[in-house]
Amino acid sequence: MLTLFEGEKIVSQSNDKSVTLTTHRILYKTAVWGNTYNQNIALEHITSCENKHISYVLIIFLAIGSILFRFSNG
Repeated sequence: MLTLFEGEKIVSQSNDKSVTLTTHRILYKTAVWGNTYNQNIALEHITSCENKHISYVLIIFLAIGSILFRFSNG
């Protein structure tokens, strides 16, 4: 159960409710092997945010191509 500070409101939540954005902080809750973890970051401490996505599609195609080449010559 999420306990909000006085004057704090929920702005957005992920579908599984593991990440919550409020007017005061960002909350992250997860459970692994019966252990629960809670992380809170106050918005006043955030100066910038970056999302980075790495895709290895080219490497996957090269690997598939080399496997197919190996079996066609073998």
